[in-house]
Amino acid sequence: REAKADLVGLAIFDRLERELHTGSQLTERMWSRREIENYLVTPESLKRFVLLDLQADDLFAKAEKERRLEALAGCIAELEAALRVARRPEPWGPDVKVTDDFLDPLFKNYFERLGTPQQIYKRDYHGLADAMPVDAIDAEVARMLDDVFTVASRARPTT
Repeated sequence: REAKADLVGLAIFDRLERELHTGSQLTERMWSRREIENYLVTPESLKRFVLLDLQADDLFAKAEKERRLEALAGCIAELEAALRVARRPEPWGPDVKVTDDFLDPLFKNYFERLGTPQQIYKRDYHGLADAMPVDAIDAEVARMLDDVFTVASRARPTT
């Protein structure tokens, strides 16, 4: 800001236990869910995600699709039950730390069940956005994107 007085910016945080700053050129927003991944994890997005690399014309695609979906369903059911027993938030809700408490163990167990080396890690979770059905995108995501547009439209590049 010392170099460019009209600098604007947007900071979007995971859910925090503190108030955000207001009244400056830096617009601060916070997700109402615990982390951004909470908006991407649904039963449907997970099903689509584990099938993204399958070739539709592959001779064995149908059998492989069924094998993957069956393995995924079993792993999801086990983790849902474990979270209930541990009195932890459900994987589809806003309060779970979905990356650590659900996705990491889910994909570890999933690939063990498939009998293959693990191929999906935290660095790959952004791919869930590609697997998310458009009609299942939460309205809060659209509002955040609107905020990105609003702040970006206030930017005045140096000429």
